[in-house]
Amino acid sequence: MSNLTAGRKETRKKISNYDLDNEGTMLAGGTVYEGGMIQVLTTGLLNRGGATNAQQVVGRSKETIITAATGARCKYESGIFSYNNSVSNACATSDIGNICYVEDDNTVASTGTVIAGIVESIDPDTGEVWVLQALGPIGNTGAAGATGAQGATGPAGATGAQGATGATGPGA
Repeated sequence: MSNLTAGRKETRKKISNYDLDNEGTMLAGGTVYEGGMIQVLTTGLLNRGGATNAQQVVGRSKETIITAATGARCKYESGIFSYNNSVSNACATSDIGNICYVEDDNTVASTGTVIAGIVESIDPDTGEVWVLQALGPIGNTGAAGATGAQGATGPAGATGAQGATGATGPGA
């Protein structure tokens, strides 16, 4: 697939826990299209899905901004959205519940470098992939937790009875 060149139709599943409206500062000169994935870059600025210097996708753009001015703000939303499935690295039903990756601003793949979100389902009729996209560390690895203290040692077992003394042999 290729990046969007116009807005994309509404393709969203409503769930209360992840439906959030957000706004952030765009990368100067960046472009996003309504309905396309929006990523947080390593600089903290927003740009359309497919950027190589991105940390992860945070949702879907609610507006089209072409060649953003310095300081331009972009409205976006998090939730579960439908995207095209990659032709070369397609997500399968076995990927449901697992991370998928950005191929471009409206296509997800089963492999890649930038996290698009978590595969929620795959439409059996259209092949489109429904992806959970939200703020926060989806799929990022956190620091290991502390190791717990060792439990108390149990009481020692009883000492066994002493064996009988053997008989004295002949000639002793």
